[in-house]
Amino acid sequence: MRRSRTMFRMWNPYASLALLIGLLFFLTSCGSGNAPVIETDIHTGTEGLMMAFTKDMPPEDISDKSSFQIGVEVRNKGTFDIINGRLTLINYYPEEMQMLDPSKTKSFDIEGKSVYNSEGGFDLVTWTIENKNLAIRLRDEQRFLFKILGCYRYRTVSSASVCVKPRSFGFSLAGTHCDTEDIKLGDGQGAPITVSKIEQNVIPKTDPQTGQVTYKGEYKILIQNKGGGYATDPNTYEDACASATPKSNVLLAKNVHVEMVNRELECTPLQQVKNTQDFFTICTLDFGQLQDSFETLLTTTIDYGYISEPIEKTVFVKKISKDYICPAENCKDLQYGVCDLYGRENVQASGSCGINQKCCFESKESCTRDFGSLGYACRSSGQCKAGTIITGYCPGSADNVCCEAG
Repeated sequence: MRRSRTMFRMWNPYASLALLIGLLFFLTSCGSGNAPVIETDIHTGTEGLMMAFTKDMPPEDISDKSSFQIGVEVRNKGTFDIINGRLTLINYYPEEMQMLDPSKTKSFDIEGKSVYNSEGGFDLVTWTIENKNLAIRLRDEQRFLFKILGCYRYRTVSSASVCVKPRSFGFSLAGTHCDTEDIKLGDGQGAPITVSKIEQNVIPKTDPQTGQVTYKGEYKILIQNKGGGYATDPNTYEDACASATPKSNVLLAKNVHVEMVNRELECTPLQQVKNTQDFFTICTLDFGQLQDSFETLLTTTIDYGYISEPIEKTVFVKKISKDYICPAENCKDLQYGVCDLYGRENVQASGSCGINQKCCFESKESCTRDFGSLGYACRSSGQCKAGTIITGYCPGSADNVCCEAG
């Protein structure tokens, strides 16, 4: 008894209270970590790969004879990991620009959303481009439109609770009470291809000889594309990313699998809903005899390639190289209308010509350019064939006219 009184005197009520609060906090934290709402939030949405140009990559304005980068930020907003995804620079101008990368197509890997990363994986893909001298093409300014196309393999997994219920049962006292109502899944499954609706039915069949009643489940599954791009064969999605040809939705029945109670259902070939890009299939499973109703999960797995909607950006080339030199034959003596007769003036290059000269885009006067094929040229009027003189097409004095030789 003396020992018990000693232990009682050592007991600290404040320490015990602190221990109790800590224990409750630990249990609460563990419980909230397993809350199903986290899983539900992750497996919703209709996005997969998201793309956006990085700020100033490319810049709004660039000058010729300079290098710049095109940068695209990519994020996987869905729940399936992207392995060997592709980004392709569709609009490329080999005559005006030189790509310093080995290929206009780049590959990337990005993980999908998870409990620990609800925003999905992220990456930056870049190309380096060198702009050539646009003055060679006789332009002061040129506009370029860059387009980026993304292609990747993806998977949609949809699980919905369905009711397996004999038609003769209005309700069940022994088992789970449920109804075979249409199921709408409007929030998506964390992928661009979604299972949006399931029409369920349990059909009885009576054996005429034994009178035994068996049941078959029938499920019409509506599949929709809500990602803004196009579905394609998961085994050839890289080919679709190699060209800018128009795309159309392609879903293959062999890549759609529907399971229930550890059995795979038999499904009809995919059919396209008229005037839409939606598909549906009807899947069945024999249940045999049923004594009661019950609920179970119907899981639909769809594998596909996906082609994103292209992103685009316009870039202006506004500056001409300061070291551009006018070709000698294009430097014309200054006189009224000289570059009207030889084409408009290249103002940036006129400084490289002699005093009292302008750099014109054309090296031939209007007479030769417009009528040279008919034998016309700039001549003194005394050298012309009668009735062939055309004025205003040759530089110099009024006696220098456009005509056929006399």
